[in-house]
Amino acid sequence: MMAQIGVLSVLLVLLMAPGLAVGLATGLRGWIAVGTAPVLTFGVIAVSASAVPAVLGRWSVWGLLLATAVVALAGLGVRLVARRWAGAGEPASPLVPWSRLQHGGVIAAVLMTTALGLAVTARATHMLTDVHQFWDANFHANAVRFIEETGQSQPTALRAINDQASTTFTYPNGFHILGATALGLTGAPITIVLNSQSALLAGLLALSTATLVRVAGGRPLLAFGSAIAAGAFSAFPYDLEFFGPVWPFATGIALMPALVALLVHTLDALRPALVVTTALGICGLVALHPSVTLTAVIFGVCYLVQRWVTARRVPVRELGLLVAVGVLSAIYAVPQLLSAANAAQADKFSWPLYTSPSRALGELFFLSHESDLPQWWLVGAMILGLVGVRTLKPLYFWLAGGLIFTVLFVMTTSYKGALVTALTSFWWNDRWRFAALVVPAMVVLAGHGIVVARDGLATLLRRRPEQLVTWQRLTALGLVLAVFALLSNGFYAERNARRVIGAYNGRYPTVTKSEHEGIDKLATIVGKNDLVMNDPGDGSPWMWALDDVHPVFGHVLNDIPKAAAVGEDRVALFTRFNKIDTDREVRAAVEKLHITYVYEGWGFVAPTLTRIPGMTDLDKVKALELVYSNEHTKIYKIRLDQVPTS
Repeated sequence: MMAQIGVLSVLLVLLMAPGLAVGLATGLRGWIAVGTAPVLTFGVIAVSASAVPAVLGRWSVWGLLLATAVVALAGLGVRLVARRWAGAGEPASPLVPWSRLQHGGVIAAVLMTTALGLAVTARATHMLTDVHQFWDANFHANAVRFIEETGQSQPTALRAINDQASTTFTYPNGFHILGATALGLTGAPITIVLNSQSALLAGLLALSTATLVRVAGGRPLLAFGSAIAAGAFSAFPYDLEFFGPVWPFATGIALMPALVALLVHTLDALRPALVVTTALGICGLVALHPSVTLTAVIFGVCYLVQRWVTARRVPVRELGLLVAVGVLSAIYAVPQLLSAANAAQADKFSWPLYTSPSRALGELFFLSHESDLPQWWLVGAMILGLVGVRTLKPLYFWLAGGLIFTVLFVMTTSYKGALVTALTSFWWNDRWRFAALVVPAMVVLAGHGIVVARDGLATLLRRRPEQLVTWQRLTALGLVLAVFALLSNGFYAERNARRVIGAYNGRYPTVTKSEHEGIDKLATIVGKNDLVMNDPGDGSPWMWALDDVHPVFGHVLNDIPKAAAVGEDRVALFTRFNKIDTDREVRAAVEKLHITYVYEGWGFVAPTLTRIPGMTDLDKVKALELVYSNEHTKIYKIRLDQVPTS
């Protein structure tokens, strides 16, 4: 338990401290400073990930501290110069002040949702210790381990995982750098680090949504209700803890409202220093996942339309700030976005049609995607929010953004064609992702439902909400929350835990207890500079993350890999390693790559996968000596000296 507490504490400090320092230096205060701190931290990581290894030799917490200091000083310099040049103080915030009680209530809501998210994930993962069994988990785990052990934090460096021969590979690695920093500081098992990052998603969404409501001019009760609702929806974050897992993408979704809040604040305050801050936030989202950056742009455009239509003009000064933000962020973001777009085009997924448009829309609104039962009480809260939507005017743009992604969800689940592919490929045509992208809007709508319910209770008392004294307001709100918690069985905690459990102890286990024991055995017999031949689809890539034993293939492969990606040697091993007795090319590849052992696991990360060609019938290969086996694992030692070289 101490390891979990230590990792969570370190992660929270790493998430908050660098971004908060930069925000304060550029003039952010209050909710906007705290709420945008995580996305600004990832911004600091983004702009320094390539520079730190060049300057210090490797990434470390010292590199993060140095980068934070440099960025904060640069932001402070811009702020001071701009203030001196303008010859005036910074403009006051146009927001209506909140009382201490209101601030405290929203803080309590954020903390409650953070605790709920932690409890759900801890319940599903045996106190954050279990191995995630699905497709993407071993890549993310190996990326964290690789950065921690080598200090190479450049986005191109992750080609070492499974694209060793590629000259064009790049991957957004902000999530992995943060995890690697925490791993290096704590020395905890990597499963605890990854699961802890996942467990914080609900709390991060609550914080960033409350911040958005605050800067958009929403009521404190709306910020409170939205923060509470953020931890109850299955589609996000819990479905993305289960499916994939797409941890970097999910982290980006949780922080996306904070970036939009920063845009709102920048246009309200009109301070040049905030150009630096907003551009840094954009870079932070890009470093997590470029597709979430495009998501934020869509929500941001919705805000600009509402802002300028309401004002009936487009202020030149606001346009100038937006152009400056775009130019500054483009230095880092454009190459990453182009790389992501090229990857999306090259790796187009053709998912089978899921259901009809009407059923897709029904599943989305009734919160029953891939589930037998809707989340009825959240649906009820959203209906109440729609009933009172007239009073949600400051956040109409947020609902409009959610509506756009609702359309994209229906398109990707129910239609095929060039237009559908063009509009959805940047998000991998993935219905799970689109369902999650609608949730931030639903969170605000459900939070508004809590407001409507509280105000409705005040009406029953024959008083206007503003006429209630403090204890009456608190009693009415407490009653609404108690009823919702009771009817939803603890804000759907058990339901969401069952969803996440499926990724750790579900139908397709790939790293069972026996296999973990086999991987531990490998660590005692494999040399430091040696590789282990493996099947990339049977969970064996986890050996790198778990025990620092390097596999030939560090991530799942759909099909026979391309030589341009993995190299000719690995293609030969993938297709005909089991011909090692007679195939000179295979023997040469084994010697060249220093492969000394072979690991054979049980089960696959997807039901469509089978044993790769080169790993079949190993028990018939003369050059392999079985040295260890258990219920789910076999380990062979390669003995080339036992086979004639003719």
